[in-house]
Amino acid sequence: MDEYEELLNSDEWKRKRNLILIRDQNKCTNCKNEILLSDCEKGELSFVKSNKESKIFNLNTSHECYTIYTPRIGGLKAHQGIGYFKMNQAEPMLIAARERHLNDNYEKYYKIIGKYKNDPSYKALLMYFSGVYNIPAEELDALSPDQPFSSFKWFWIRGMHVHHLYYKVGLKPWEYDNDALITLCWKCHEEIHKTQKIPFLDESGKPLFKLTPCKRCSGTGWIPKYDYIEDGICFECRGKKFQEFM
Repeated sequence: MDEYEELLNSDEWKRKRNLILIRDQNKCTNCKNEILLSDCEKGELSFVKSNKESKIFNLNTSHECYTIYTPRIGGLKAHQGIGYFKMNQAEPMLIAARERHLNDNYEKYYKIIGKYKNDPSYKALLMYFSGVYNIPAEELDALSPDQPFSSFKWFWIRGMHVHHLYYKVGLKPWEYDNDALITLCWKCHEEIHKTQKIPFLDESGKPLFKLTPCKRCSGTGWIPKYDYIEDGICFECRGKKFQEFM
């Protein structure tokens, strides 16, 4: 394994990467995950059980109920939420999981809940139908079916990238200041490398030159559609991202 690939698989980088993802709330700082998930289907996600290798979820869509097995990823803690998925050889592949709002089932449940408005147990019913959110009864009529995409809390996103705004001589991937790192979905990461040149600095911070992205992965280091092979690492650059590092 090449040295840079070893660095990306190190515990130090994994901790740093996780820190940035938590800071950015698992959201692409460019599109808030909207571009990434624009071509996904979605359904209600409920946790079933876990074993040593995977977590098991039920995914209820308007057409089907699927069982999804996911790796035991620490951030995926949703017991009830909304799952975004794509079909892969007739099997659903989970792409993202977020919190569930009453708005996600607004039209479906409004009529059911409405007839209980004068019932003392109304608030309990509302809490049940809205998942885990105890929304005051008087706020029901003010709720809109439209929920800003940027406001969602995300439990887990497949293939989020941590992008270096610059590279500097002598620094390992995790040795950069936090403000030099941002969270991007792979689509926005690829677009940035196609349209922007990333500066390479000397030890004093003086720009030396602009880096040339790998032609195969556009400088992201990963190819998402091959994430079932070595987590999707680019075979051309082995995660090094730029021709100058290869």
